[in-house]
Amino acid sequence: MKTAFTHSFSAYEESSGEQLHKQIVRESRVAKTEFTLRKHTTEELLEQQKRTTFNLNKELVYVLDNRWKVCSEFGFIVSPDGNIITESFSFPDEHEARKYLKKTIENQTSSEHKHIDGAAFVFTNVGFDNYYHALSELLPRLEWYLPFQLKAKLLVMKDSPDFVLNALSMLGVSESDIIWQEPGFSYSADALITLPYGLNFIPERFQFLRQKLLQPVDSIQKERKIYIPRPLNYIRSISNEEELIPVLKEYGFEIVDTEKLSLEEQISVFSETSHIAGPHGAGLTNILWQDVPNLLEIRPRDYNNQCFEHLALALGARNLSVLEAETEDPKRLSMNVDVDTFAEELAHFSGM
Repeated sequence: MKTAFTHSFSAYEESSGEQLHKQIVRESRVAKTEFTLRKHTTEELLEQQKRTTFNLNKELVYVLDNRWKVCSEFGFIVSPDGNIITESFSFPDEHEARKYLKKTIENQTSSEHKHIDGAAFVFTNVGFDNYYHALSELLPRLEWYLPFQLKAKLLVMKDSPDFVLNALSMLGVSESDIIWQEPGFSYSADALITLPYGLNFIPERFQFLRQKLLQPVDSIQKERKIYIPRPLNYIRSISNEEELIPVLKEYGFEIVDTEKLSLEEQISVFSETSHIAGPHGAGLTNILWQDVPNLLEIRPRDYNNQCFEHLALALGARNLSVLEAETEDPKRLSMNVDVDTFAEELAHFSGM
């Protein structure tokens, strides 16, 4: 059977999981909550925030019977007739899906399979091992899982990084709640529970993480200014970053390498900050822990990934700056930042 792509779960009418589904929705506090979805277009991103309200009803919580399966570490769902539901992972685009999932897509019929007795909640995603994707797309899904934690196991990638495992522990998920998903296997369950992606940047999703993970620090003056460097062997690095350090220190910025910090340490450090700056990279996700995001993002000119702008706006940012730098290597998107321009931008960003 040739694999095809189908965007939405709603294209299928199977309902053998309906009884458990109704039970979960009825007992879930989250399923009765009205959320506000902020939609942003490129042109309007910094000028306005459009709001569209919706209810988290049964169409947004899918319980699939044992004919459906979840494949690979990317968490995509395959329907009974062999279609991949692009709505089930965070790259709802066929080109991106094939880029990330080509090998698994081509070999899914020959992959080993495991069946889970009872209910299982899908907790895998493209980029599950990336700090940004895990914090902004994956971990917020736990708000839907926790209300029926006693009824369903959590399907978690076996090779998940420490910061994901630490977050699960901090959020009250124990090892007895987890079924470890092994690479190269597909999984089915009596009831496979999943949510569609595409609901990112909803403010309430991030408030769930903040309420659960942040420790009160009201007695601390939250005035630290932090710059997050990026190693030269990474894409989107700054070739002349050393030339920026004196300017950063002049304006009171500390240099903090987030890769040397645990999740708990990152939460603690960045909850004390007033300003965060750095090149586009996962460390900027730590605006999650600021009272009000205050971000200066450096990114290559004509690089249009606005994920941190969207995140900052969803978190209520008041001061959001983007410095576009000249690209030295188009393949690796390495940058060279003009020091004078950087100094001017930093002065404006710092309010000096």
